[in-house]
Amino acid sequence: MRIAIIGQKKSGKSLLAYKLSCYLASKGVEAKLANFDVLSKRLAYKPDFDLRKYYRCAPDEAYPKAFRDQLVREDTSKGAWVLDFSSGLDWLLFSELPEFCDVFLFVVDSVEEKYAEMAKMLSSVYGIPFVLVVNLSENLVSSQQTLSAFSLPKTPSFKNAVLVNAEEREGFKELWETIQALVGASKGRGSGVAAF
Repeated sequence: MRIAIIGQKKSGKSLLAYKLSCYLASKGVEAKLANFDVLSKRLAYKPDFDLRKYYRCAPDEAYPKAFRDQLVREDTSKGAWVLDFSSGLDWLLFSELPEFCDVFLFVVDSVEEKYAEMAKMLSSVYGIPFVLVVNLSENLVSSQQTLSAFSLPKTPSFKNAVLVNAEEREGFKELWETIQALVGASKGRGSGVAAF
């Protein structure tokens, strides 16, 4: 299973990727971490796979090549992989990423309807499960509150949305359950996506 982490700049994508792989490992799931941010100069984690070893160019050039590269596909095909991508969505629209990944985590740092609608639209267009992940790490640090002080709107747009605090690894149980449910449902529809 490949879990792609995409979303807003400075929303905590890399931290979420690292903490999610640690959470999965603590639950007995062999999860590996892959850096797909070809522009990153430093990482706060040691990836099991680093696309920068293969490609040193802009994401819109690197990703289409990488997703067709048999070596990249084979290196990330066995077990669970958490894929940490660069910011922005423009490259997503013109690449093979939707065929390369089983589920997308669209990471944002605030609860806004526009983000939920965007995740819903992307899921419809690509036929791939999208989870809106509202990472409140920065908000919680500045307000000195806990994750339980926040809630998501009870609207259809937020059906596949999860609140997390990546810094403290809060909300990961619900996130993992949501991923499993969506990938399992996708498999049931015959997409060929493998679930645990």
